Amino acid sequence: MLCGARRSAGFFTKPRTWESCQLVVKKETYIPEMQAARGVGIILVALGHGEPVREAYPQLFSWIYSFHMPLFFLLSGFFSSRLARDGPAVEAVKTSLRRAFNLFIPYLSVSIGYSAMKYFASALAKRPVSLANLPQDILLYPGNNPALFLWFIHALMIMWLLAPLLSRMPAVLLAPLLVLSQMHSPDARIFGLGNVFHFLIYYYLGLLAAAKREEFLAVMGRWTTCGAALGLFAAGYLLTLGRGVPGLSFLIAVAGSIWVVSSCFACKKRLPMQFLEACGKRSLQIYLLQYFFIFPLYLLLKSRGVDGEWIVPLTFCAGLLLPLVLCRWVFPHFATLAFLIGGCDLEGQEGIRPQNTF
Repeated sequence: MLCGARRSAGFFTKPRTWESCQLVVKKETYIPEMQAARGVGIILVALGHGEPVREAYPQLFSWIYSFHMPLFFLLSGFFSSRLARDGPAVEAVKTSLRRAFNLFIPYLSVSIGYSAMKYFASALAKRPVSLANLPQDILLYPGNNPALFLWFIHALMIMWLLAPLLSRMPAVLLAPLLVLSQMHSPDARIFGLGNVFHFLIYYYLGLLAAAKREEFLAVMGRWTTCGAALGLFAAGYLLTLGRGVPGLSFLIAVAGSIWVVSSCFACKKRLPMQFLEACGKRSLQIYLLQYFFIFPLYLLLKSRGVDGEWIVPLTFCAGLLLPLVLCRWVFPHFATLAFLIGGCDLEGQEGIRPQNTF
């Protein structure tokens, strides 16, 4: 796989090879528990994207979607600490632009590739592809992108661009405004700004946690944190079943996210940490590639009359494991393919190894 593109007189030059990335980040900056939390997050994403999980397992779908995307944005904020460092704002902006550009490449490639697949199977697709509107749907309206799941990637690119500004604004002013965004998010579809505004609070909480890194990690390692977060999450979730309570939904999402992170610290001896870390390291690749396996497998099994209760676990396994197969046995031998659809690893992230981007 490839990692961050090297700087040159142009915007970037030839990316590093998969093997040369391995020693870029010092071992002492690596936090296995946070990586495992990202692994839990991508597993929940793959399960939530398994087809037809909403119809076959509605309670499971509701539970996953109560906190799994806030968890991912919070972790993304935590791992964006380089963009929020003290220092020249110009350098932070340059880094943000470079990272967003490197993520835009697989966003565009996967959008086009998945759109082509859906176009040739338009009779079976839930959302047929409109070629006339495809460029603007991909670039301007991620909510209309045939690869709808990429809305997260689009939103993350915008948040990276905002990170230097967010980190320099007083928390006492910004945090209340972002909390209020949970009560009402504008329906701004251009650039997916409605989603950006709604989820920005979780990304910002991740930035705040990174700013107080040692204290945050110490709190996450306590059993009391894990138990309290689980209790709050369970109580809030049960109270909101069948009812929409925006403010309480925010607390549920935060409690669920903290529960996952703290569990990876407090319960690490009881968890399959090696597998969770592996999923966390390849979280971008799993996210980008999952539907190339989920969609055709779902159509195949559905055409054979397989019950939805069986299709869900099969599409979940395909969406989670087959991208890992590509990362392990295909991408190391096809650098261009790895760069275009697997995502260029971005440079300089705190606390992670170079296979990561989220």
